[in-house]
Amino acid sequence: MEVTCLGLPDGALHPDRELISLVESDLIARKCTTLITHSPHAANDHQDHLALGAATTNAAARVPTCHTVLYGESHAPYSGFSPTVLVDITDFLDDKIKALARQTSQLGRWYLREGYTRHRAADAAWRLIPPTPRRAPPSKPSRAPCSPCSRRPDRSRPSCRARPSSALHATSLDPPRQPGQRHG
Repeated sequence: MEVTCLGLPDGALHPDRELISLVESDLIARKCTTLITHSPHAANDHQDHLALGAATTNAAARVPTCHTVLYGESHAPYSGFSPTVLVDITDFLDDKIKALARQTSQLGRWYLREGYTRHRAADAAWRLIPPTPRRAPPSKPSRAPCSPCSRRPDRSRPSCRARPSSALHATSLDPPRQPGQRHG
């Protein structure tokens, strides 16, 4: 993966002609086929993420090779994001954590720390596990650990240590486009 730094000031991005043109030029140079960007509709995301999401969505509409646009789940909590696609990022989770740590302008944000990032990735993985049927509660509270065949944790028991086996990133998919088709 390559990263392009545009040298723009933190907190001051606007989805204007300059930003859209910069993004469009980069997408064309890379012959982008699938674009993963910030959702321009997340309820409480950083203003730069909202601006970049709007600019990249706009720019992608004019890049003939770009057929798929995916919106990544906001890292800010309570964004109201409703994913339609889950992408396994297990092999890249450590890289994601390192990348977040390099954002020096965002140091100290609890939702960018390693623990929260790993929690969110694991939480997304739980979405793939079908719900287990509920059983009647035992007459006497049990301290036994969760059944080994049950992968969903029993949050009512502090002893439960069930964990998903993979880390995922939630995304929302724009419908695929035919070459030359514009976003509507």
